[in-house]
Amino acid sequence: MFEKHINLALVKPNMAASTKEEALHEMSLLICHEHKKLGVEEVESALSEREHLDSTGIQDGIAIPHAKLESVTKPILAVGRSAKGINFNSHDNKPTQLFFVMLAPSAATGEHIKLLARLAQVLATAGIKDKLMEASSAKEMLDTLAKFEEKLTG
Repeated sequence: MFEKHINLALVKPNMAASTKEEALHEMSLLICHEHKKLGVEEVESALSEREHLDSTGIQDGIAIPHAKLESVTKPILAVGRSAKGINFNSHDNKPTQLFFVMLAPSAATGEHIKLLARLAQVLATAGIKDKLMEASSAKEMLDTLAKFEEKLTG
């Protein structure tokens, strides 16, 4: 399921950000570099607005910032990694190291919910965070996600 929404250009294994705002900006730049029709300010603003409702920093060093946009035609998934971690106001107050950013069409109802649910399932799998943190490249991170998702489908 992930392969329809992410590619190697949307994986950033060495984020430079040190704050929540910088992380959202860096991931917005990554997405807009690959999806040229989207504007950085538009993406960043939508993600920031969602963060103001409640932090998407869930727990165990993982955050899933997400937003809906009129200019998005199908769900987009991007992944970022910060070795040192970033204060993302997560629910367990731990630094966030893995960022899974999802954008969906404004009118979307089903597909993006399935994608979020699948992502949550995969991220709850024992060992995935360690494997993603140990990965030596964007390709290895992407391959790790695919392997863990495949384990769930059998």
